[in-house]
Amino acid sequence: MRRLVALWFLALAAPALADVYTLADGDRISGKTLSLEAGIYKVQTAYGRVAIPRGKVLKIVHDDGQVKGPKIRLHRQRNAGMRN
Repeated sequence: MRRLVALWFLALAAPALADVYTLADGDRISGKTLSLEAGIYKVQTAYGRVAIPRGKVLKIVHDDGQVKGPKIRLHRQRNAGMRN
């Protein structure tokens, strides 16, 4: 019985898997990615569904640790303004 109770508490303590969206303004949104349609990510968060325009996403860290995002494009755009 103790073993069952211990396993139950471990299951509750395990972190929920979620993707983390880092937006260009520094905000972070955690949730499960539902879809990407017409340049809009649809994400299910603990508070409900959120629609995030693709252009506002700096990077996405998926629950498996994979990182995706237009970081290279943004970096090039920033540096392009500094050239003469």
